[in-house]
Amino acid sequence: MIWRLQAVTGFAIQPRTGLKSFKSLYDRPEADVAERLADVLGVDPVSVSGHCLAGHLGPAYSTLAWRDFRVARRWGCPACGFQTIWSRLALVTACTECGRLLSDDDCARDLAPAPARELQAYYLEALTAGRLRDDERIQRFWRLLSFHLCTGWWWSPARGPIPTSMPVGTGLGKPRDLAWRDPDWIALFSQAAWPATETVKTFREHVKATATSTLLSDVEGVSAGLGDVEAERDRLQRDIRRWGLQERHVPDHLLGPGFSPIGGCHLEAIGYAVSRAMRREVVLAHSGHRLTKEELIAGRGPLRQTREIAAINQLLAHDVAGLRILHRLAGQLATTDLDRRIDYQQRRETLTTVRTVPAMVLRRLSKPVRDRKVASRVRANPLARDAAAWLWIELAGGVLHHSPHHAAARARLAAFEHSLTPEDRLVLLEYGYEQLGAVTDDVARHHQPTETTREGQRDVG
Repeated sequence: MIWRLQAVTGFAIQPRTGLKSFKSLYDRPEADVAERLADVLGVDPVSVSGHCLAGHLGPAYSTLAWRDFRVARRWGCPACGFQTIWSRLALVTACTECGRLLSDDDCARDLAPAPARELQAYYLEALTAGRLRDDERIQRFWRLLSFHLCTGWWWSPARGPIPTSMPVGTGLGKPRDLAWRDPDWIALFSQAAWPATETVKTFREHVKATATSTLLSDVEGVSAGLGDVEAERDRLQRDIRRWGLQERHVPDHLLGPGFSPIGGCHLEAIGYAVSRAMRREVVLAHSGHRLTKEELIAGRGPLRQTREIAAINQLLAHDVAGLRILHRLAGQLATTDLDRRIDYQQRRETLTTVRTVPAMVLRRLSKPVRDRKVASRVRANPLARDAAAWLWIELAGGVLHHSPHHAAARARLAAFEHSLTPEDRLVLLEYGYEQLGAVTDDVARHHQPTETTREGQRDVG
């Protein structure tokens, strides 16, 4: 509407209406703005409001969430003109008249894929009918989109796992202007995602297939549901006992090399879900007791759980592919000698007291790390706290949500990790290992005199 009005009237809309941006006019203009614009154009204010989303949808506009909106650009059909209303919505990928893919330029576009057009028609019908919030299939599509973006992969029935342009662990809206708001991206994603949301069963199978391809991306020929679940669990627990793997040897974040809780809170939750499943199998293998959910989170606190994470938990507990994932990760934890195996529980207890890194260690870091800019609202000494949080994740195998550090500063910690050179990492790891050894020796020295004194008291008695 903005582009058409400016082309027809020949004057700029913004100075005549006092708008700071076109976004408010596009979605829901204020009454005085609509009146000024109607006065300039010489039309009724109701007619002007009818060209925006709120005026067109009426009460149904309140059912839209922030995720429904696409960043305001010139998305439209080059053949039929700009779609002044529906192109603002993220799930609208094709022209509502001719079905061609929307574009932000004037180049010719092909027809949108059939699943994308079906999704769009279903979505608009649910929106205009006022049942968008209660429509389970639309909600399943949003959960699938969130899951695929946060894991960094989406699944195509014809091509298998396909890496997206999304960084791992970003999630929806971080930042808001992301690739999934492009009509081309959503149209491509809907080819696999929209059919998968038709029933709850196919939706869960799709999530499980994606989780399998993400966690076992380097293993070919692993499919969910193939084989005997109980036989696979018996093999896993037999090897756990043979390797001597204990619960204290399992870190709180378990996704293998290349994955870090720093990457995002959703990725952190996935690694935590895998760790919980591993701890349950280890305890079951040694004691025959299956830990409950309350026992698994005891002493660690709850972590944000979503329906996607629940699907991963189901995969790891009741599927052959999930048990194979746990078997491979258990083998990685058991590769070292029994005497040299890492005791993550002891490391977490030790590093809980290390909330900052001393200045004499920080001075040995490279200049770009020491001079890294942070927001002015950050409290004093962010470098020392970032370094301590990084050691918690690297050495204790913990998650930032359960650390004694700043769980809310994940983005700043990711920037800190990105700026570290190999030499910087060695400096911090050297300090961390010194703390682990020093604190352990201090505890041993502290308890030894106490035991001796008690023996002496018993002898005197």
